[in-house]
Amino acid sequence: MAIRISGMNSGLDTESIVSALVSGYQTKVDKQKKAQTKLSWKTEAWQGVNKKVYSLYSNINKLRFTSAYALKKTTVSDNTKATVTASGNAVNGTQTLKIKDLAKAGYLTGGTMSLAEGATAEKLDGSATLKDLGYDLEEGGKITVNGQEISVSGSTTIDNFVNQLNEKGVSASFDANNGRIFVSAKDSGEKNDFSIGASDGQGLVALSKLGLLTDESIKTSYANISGVSEKNIDTESQEYQDFVDAMQESKNGDASRVKGQNATIELNGATFTSATNNFTVNGLTINATATTGNNEITITTATDVDGIYDKVKDFLSEYNEVVNYMQSQYNAASAKGYEPLTDDEKSAMTDTQVEKWEQKIKTSLLRRDQNLNTILNSMSNAMAKSYDINGKKFSLGTFGISTPGYFSAAE
Repeated sequence: MAIRISGMNSGLDTESIVSALVSGYQTKVDKQKKAQTKLSWKTEAWQGVNKKVYSLYSNINKLRFTSAYALKKTTVSDNTKATVTASGNAVNGTQTLKIKDLAKAGYLTGGTMSLAEGATAEKLDGSATLKDLGYDLEEGGKITVNGQEISVSGSTTIDNFVNQLNEKGVSASFDANNGRIFVSAKDSGEKNDFSIGASDGQGLVALSKLGLLTDESIKTSYANISGVSEKNIDTESQEYQDFVDAMQESKNGDASRVKGQNATIELNGATFTSATNNFTVNGLTINATATTGNNEITITTATDVDGIYDKVKDFLSEYNEVVNYMQSQYNAASAKGYEPLTDDEKSAMTDTQVEKWEQKIKTSLLRRDQNLNTILNSMSNAMAKSYDINGKKFSLGTFGISTPGYFSAAE
């Protein structure tokens, strides 16, 4: 019906009139918004169920194969010497173990450096140059690290030299408090050790000033300069002896070198070596922590019955949790008469009231849901069913797993 207003009208509430005219349309809009909100909440409820069921399915999948039950545990007679874990294919029984050597990383503690007379540096720190250490040769020298050359000169700073060492695959640092350079291999074991030497006379002088002349670096330097492999050096020759004697006079006496070393164990009398202190032998993973000398320690391996029991128990606990959750959703109290609130309805309530109202709806969204009931029945039937394996029937009851009766179960 059309509305006509003629003449002068004062005090006319046009907003109320318009609101009354569109109220029917607004009711339809609110109804659709509430349905949309409810559908969104129901989607979230199904996502919660799906997450729990998928987690249970993933854990069941891990239990499908016999390897899941081939659990072993080990005990060591002296766990201060080694720790041992066993995989499923480890042999049950007692084995003997001797730990002869532990793996070491190659390490070089440089000799103590000092500033030369007339040095321009005020103190021995990373900014001090080789010239400050007394390296006053105009021509630069060549130092080798693992066969790679580093060029040094009087203007080379200690920090710069250390950085070049690190670029060649070793770990190097300078301790200004003690005036020493420290160099180590990045990994333990003989094959991972490093070598430092010089490839010319000037490099030898630089090594001496830097406190890096040791018996090993002298030998490496001789091999570099003479063009002979270190393995082929005739250490008994007069030429080599004269070279070593000459270098010993200029060597810093407090430099120290530790060669990289492999770990060595004897398991049941057989010898095994490793660049690290970890060994994997016939299903055993052995981590050596101390040597045993000529003494033996024992490793005892047995089936981990408790571990298998816990796996089955954890699965059943998760299954019960999922089923109880779905049953609580299916048997939730009715929320008849409750619908999602509009903004106007929320404004007339406190936050706590709104939260309780919405929670009432959310907990009932899957009440008597047929899809959820189908899932529950499928899971229950699968757990109660007997399965034929090689002509024999097996069920959970075969292994002593059962459900309590209706009157003995908790509410």
